Amino acid sequence: MLQAIDDLELASLLPNFLASVSSSTGGDGEGDEISVLDLGCGTGRNTFKLLRHDWSKSGAQRVNVMGLDFSQAMLNIASEKLAPLVQQEKAGIILGLRLECCNCFPTASSTNASAGTSALPEAVKGSPAAVDAVISTLVLEHVPLTPFFATLAAVLRRGGTALVTNMHEDMGRVSQAGFVNEAGVKVRGSSFVYSVQETVDAATEAGFEVLRVVEREMQKADVEAGRVGGRGWKWVGVKVWYGVIVRKVV
Repeated sequence: MLQAIDDLELASLLPNFLASVSSSTGGDGEGDEISVLDLGCGTGRNTFKLLRHDWSKSGAQRVNVMGLDFSQAMLNIASEKLAPLVQQEKAGIILGLRLECCNCFPTASSTNASAGTSALPEAVKGSPAAVDAVISTLVLEHVPLTPFFATLAAVLRRGGTALVTNMHEDMGRVSQAGFVNEAGVKVRGSSFVYSVQETVDAATEAGFEVLRVVEREMQKADVEAGRVGGRGWKWVGVKVWYGVIVRKVV
């Protein structure tokens, strides 16, 4: 249900965000590249959108998309789903895709790591390899705030921007993300409830300028139109989602 709301909001928020990334990187010289990272990409739900975005107005000749996650099983699904999107040049732009299994938040506790993972790859850390933009959707709930923004600061170039979405505290106080495994058992991982203000404060403390904040409540029309499933009825009138856009300034 929350992923459905995330998809609805990103339908307009993400293209606008990526358009601003294109304009801020210049993209007016031969060989120009844009690098975008999906942090905690999972099975590539939104990495897919990065690859499908119309980059033709970016001025870049190559767009490098990277997805990082601590689950190799999820990355295997992402690889199978995304590979067909990078097999050919589109509108004169070469799309590059790299998926890597690692501990995305190495400054957090070891519970965020998984067997066989490594620390953040050098390809996304520090100048000149730092990326131009990051998206991280519905990941923040599972990570302490300080390590989360420490990773953003480590991978983003100065002036780079990030789009972060998360479960709203009004929903998080009474619910948390989970999934049903193959044995039919409900599995819930670590979960943290953050207010919008706590998120904004943590971003500012980590050296980011907050450019935009969006909050979203469940609407009756979302359920009636089938945009979300029947479970959405219990959340009508409740804020369930928020998104922030930040820029690295230090």
